[in-house]
Amino acid sequence: MSASQALQLLITLVVAGGGAWAGAYLREKGKGLATKEDVGKITGIVEQVKVEISRQDWAHREWTNLRRIKLEELLAAAQDRSAYMFAVEKSAPTGKVIDQDDPIFRLDNLVALYFPELQGAVSGLTAVANSRILLALKITSEIAKAGSNTSLHAQHLTTFNLGVMSQSGPYLEAEKRLREEARSLLIDIMPGARP
Repeated sequence: MSASQALQLLITLVVAGGGAWAGAYLREKGKGLATKEDVGKITGIVEQVKVEISRQDWAHREWTNLRRIKLEELLAAAQDRSAYMFAVEKSAPTGKVIDQDDPIFRLDNLVALYFPELQGAVSGLTAVANSRILLALKITSEIAKAGSNTSLHAQHLTTFNLGVMSQSGPYLEAEKRLREEARSLLIDIMPGARP
């Protein structure tokens, strides 16, 4: 072998070895770069998941707080309905209709929007209240018609008092049921708030 051939062979071997080494080096570098890109993508996905979980947690806390507030409003509306019923009953013996709004629509709306699970308890309370209110309005009308006829006036008052007395027990039971179911719901809404 001549010197030029040996030199050519040596150059070929060096170039081939250098090429193999450069290929292996670039492959490892590519793996490292791909790993960095993958870590970046995974980090982005993890951050998106954290943001979504945080948003869902915030929405759940807000809904819980809103329902707690609305439950208090519902019980206040039920008390307002009781006050309205008592005002109608109190005015019945006078023969005059009261000028006061019935809060039944606010009560019904709170149940429909926020507490369908309390529909039965609220319906039970409003059914008894409606019966008492209708009785009081009927007596109010009858007493107004009776005018100065004291005998007829007394007869209507007796009917009215008997009717109210017969519905007092069911009304108290309906109130108790609503309070108990509302309390149970509050504990379900806010499990950490148990006394």
